[in-house]
Amino acid sequence: MEETTFMADPMRLMIAALVGIIVLLVLIIKFKLHPVLEKSGLPLILIAFLIAVLVRASVGSSIVAMTMASGIMATMPAVMDTSMVYRAAMCCAICGGATALSHVNDAGFWLVSTFLEIDEKTTLKSWTIMETLIGATAFIVSFVISIFA
Repeated sequence: MEETTFMADPMRLMIAALVGIIVLLVLIIKFKLHPVLEKSGLPLILIAFLIAVLVRASVGSSIVAMTMASGIMATMPAVMDTSMVYRAAMCCAICGGATALSHVNDAGFWLVSTFLEIDEKTTLKSWTIMETLIGATAFIVSFVISIFA
């Protein structure tokens, strides 16, 4: 029986990046979504979580997702006006977003799949869902804390 392995196709990655850029341009030009997130009216903690989730899903690395989301949020002047408790909750929300959506472009996904000797479909059903639940729980707890901060 032949074992199948996942290989990232560079053309598919380029197409995904291009589609993402087009979606952003449509949101900004057609729907007048302000490109600066802090003026969108969304809570900063939600923006931080969403940035981390999107980077995690696209790149696969939780470290890259945390670093990028933290860097983006740190440059927003509105973050400086928040309390230390709010910023701590934002850090937890970023970590939660960086944990969610672990899939085939994540080293942890393949580590679990290989060591537990389970196929990709089963790993997606177990590991990915577990990681996403952990990330969502971290966001919910962080959001509740941010309300009282």
